[in-house]
Amino acid sequence: MFVFSKTNYSQNIFFKDFNTNKAILNVAVFNNSKTKSTISDISGKVNISIFEKNEIINISHVSYKNFSIV
Repeated sequence: MFVFSKTNYSQNIFFKDFNTNKAILNVAVFNNSKTKSTISDISGKVNISIFEKNEIINISHVSYKNFSIV
């Protein structure tokens, strides 16, 4: 299981493992049509400014369960 956090004034999301609290590298974040995408860096950070305000964002990593957010 992984968790993410987003600050109110930022366009960044941080992914961390729930059990170890370590950053998760290579989390894929993309829209439904897969025309926009980005991947988390070594600190687990993803900049989501490329996505529209009400766009559905899908989150995927090979070692964790996939999910979507708006």
